[in-house]
Amino acid sequence: MTSRLPRIAVVDGDAASRERLADMLRTRGWNVQAFGTIAAATYALVPEPPDLMIVTVHLPDGLGLNLLDIVRRRSGEKVTTIAVSDAMEEQEVLRCSAAGAIDFIAKPIKEQEIVARCRVRLASAADPEPSSPETPDVPTREGLAFGRYRIIRELGRGGFGIVYRA
Repeated sequence: MTSRLPRIAVVDGDAASRERLADMLRTRGWNVQAFGTIAAATYALVPEPPDLMIVTVHLPDGLGLNLLDIVRRRSGEKVTTIAVSDAMEEQEVLRCSAAGAIDFIAKPIKEQEIVARCRVRLASAADPEPSSPETPDVPTREGLAFGRYRIIRELGRGGFGIVYRA
């Protein structure tokens, strides 16, 4: 049985930065696709989402974080994403986290740092944490959570709880 190489999508509007990052990852043996715009990435990634996306926050055709939502809504899959920004300040990290990015890195990107983060994220995506049988259900009354909120969907879960959009 042959194992499939992990697929990584690099989305960065700066051609030199994009190719440098893609080359760093390719030399490590990963299958890397590189895109300069949300439109190009959407066209290629929605039919077959990658195992990991590395997305620059600000792209020529919009906010790179929107790509996370586009791929998730159109493919039905949540893609593990590392957000990249020139200025990784508190508000930027909060915005990336709210959009669904699981990790953050500031430019200029250091090879050892991005490779380590990719290895960690690919390993955790390949071996997702099983849901705990002790996880309690959301208390509902008349179809409303806590008596007043209508649950739309689960946004994420971790060791300390579950986050819902309501």
